Amino acid sequence: MATAPIITRNLLVIDYSTNWYAAFKGKQLNDGSKIKVEQAEWSDISVETNSKEGAIVYIKASINPLPFSTQKEDRSVKPDFILIRNFPTDLHSKDYKNVVMGLMMANIPSINSLHSIFMCMHRVLLYGELLKIQKQLNANENENTNNNSISGPKLELIEMSYFGNEPNSHQRSTLISKQLKFPCVIKVGNTHAGYGKFRIQNQTDFEDMKSIIALNNDYYTMEPMIDKEFEYRIQKIGNHFRCFRRNSSNCWKNNWGNLTFEDHPLEQSHINWAENCSNIFGGLDMLALDVLHTKEGKDLILELNDSSFGLMWNHEQQDIQYIIELVLQKMNQIYIP
Repeated sequence: MATAPIITRNLLVIDYSTNWYAAFKGKQLNDGSKIKVEQAEWSDISVETNSKEGAIVYIKASINPLPFSTQKEDRSVKPDFILIRNFPTDLHSKDYKNVVMGLMMANIPSINSLHSIFMCMHRVLLYGELLKIQKQLNANENENTNNNSISGPKLELIEMSYFGNEPNSHQRSTLISKQLKFPCVIKVGNTHAGYGKFRIQNQTDFEDMKSIIALNNDYYTMEPMIDKEFEYRIQKIGNHFRCFRRNSSNCWKNNWGNLTFEDHPLEQSHINWAENCSNIFGGLDMLALDVLHTKEGKDLILELNDSSFGLMWNHEQQDIQYIIELVLQKMNQIYIP
């Protein structure tokens, strides 16, 4: 009796930091299928998709290739699965939406789903989904009901105002802008890691900032400047949860400068928040919620990060193993009958 040929499944990982070639070395699916990893940054990728043939991903040689990898040369791959660990947005209004859409057309399974990756590129759409979760959770708590299967402790988002930055909009005083309170924080566009983020002390600062923002096309949002005691992150990787604090001794943004990390007690409310928020955009396998704990003792959800969130350094290796297990679990579900 002939032995069935060993199948190789192509795993495309979009990441510039962790060496996923090494992380997945020797890993295989439950039926013995081998896993071949190709890893690249968004900026090195282009995609062509055909309705019959699927997607072909073209990857150019990396400027700084990982050791003992294929990154030193141009290559192409037809992915069977994608792990996305970088945000598909960049500075100067640059994004990789066209690459994401090409992959979406081919319906390639991924973590997180390509639909959720595309939607999470837009910060205000993400906030709108969290606002739905907040309203449903809080209504259920107040009415002691179980509407739409949403349940759990009360969740509170930081207040946000949106401004579309249309031509000449900076010249008029809107109802929302008249009600703004200072100090506050302005965030421009869809950037991450503290970019495009300004602290505004008064109306004069606000008018000055609007005159600068008017020079480009990015929208902007405004949030109150919270007098916080500390900031912490709730992290979800599959069914694994953890909490940790992130503090900066020399930057108010709290994600720049001299950063320190420490574990924070994980409570059932944190798990419930993460689980409920993971239902947005068809479901998120991985996410991280950034939370402000105020000096009045309130917890305010600041933002949600999808599968590209950073890992706490002293738990990084364990969390990488959780991600590997999650990828293998998903691939086994899809490719093994």
